[in-house]
Amino acid sequence: MTVTRLTLKAATRRLVKACGGQESCALIDGINDRHQHFSEVGLVSEKFESKFLRLDHVALLEADCGEPELTRELARATGHALVKLPLPMAAETPIPALISIATESTEFLATSWRAASDGVFSPEEVAELRLKLAAVMEACMAFDARLAAGEGE
Repeated sequence: MTVTRLTLKAATRRLVKACGGQESCALIDGINDRHQHFSEVGLVSEKFESKFLRLDHVALLEADCGEPELTRELARATGHALVKLPLPMAAETPIPALISIATESTEFLATSWRAASDGVFSPEEVAELRLKLAAVMEACMAFDARLAAGEGE
């Protein structure tokens, strides 16, 4: 997948919305821009086609709302995917995390088989599958964090 102006503009609009809109974005600590700027960077019209958010603003906005909208698009453009890392945890048995992997994987597979039964994935099925797959990846990352926490013992 390649990154395009349109995908970046769409991700910018999603990010601004996730942060509560352009007025809220302008109030985030460290951002000294007028609120109209956050509308303009999402517009695809000729007048604003080359206007984008600064990288430090992207970092501040994504940290504020917890949604890496633009970072996710840039990762996809280079063949990568973002996975939310679990919070650091104390060394405990990884068994609950292993059970979570099994549960989430089972749900993902069941949903996949149902969706594939007609040979076509609808947009709704794709969205549901991607959510289920994200849950599997998060469970795997939690398991990895448990293993890492136990390495020091």
